[in-house]
Amino acid sequence: MKEIKDLIEIAKKKGISLEKEISLKDLIQRLDSRRGGEAEKEGKNIKVSDIKRNFFAHSGLERTLTYVKVNEKDKIELFYSLDRKSEILSWIKNPDD
Repeated sequence: MKEIKDLIEIAKKKGISLEKEISLKDLIQRLDSRRGGEAEKEGKNIKVSDIKRNFFAHSGLERTLTYVKVNEKDKIELFYSLDRKSEILSWIKNPDD
């Protein structure tokens, strides 16, 4: 969670609005593109990985599934996209499938 808080602080300092939800992956890419696109260049060498494994390995905070926004009380809200809800629930209910 500290990493997410740090990302949000950097985004605020750089003037990136977080009033609307954004995936952690997209937020990281936006921040990186403002630093010269280092991750975008490296991203071409990243292999496609198992999203279910990553979900569990990152305690449910897999960056392509997890969305973040800052609400009107300046509190961080984390959530999943509704279109992936049933898939994520099936992983939790049957992790070995």
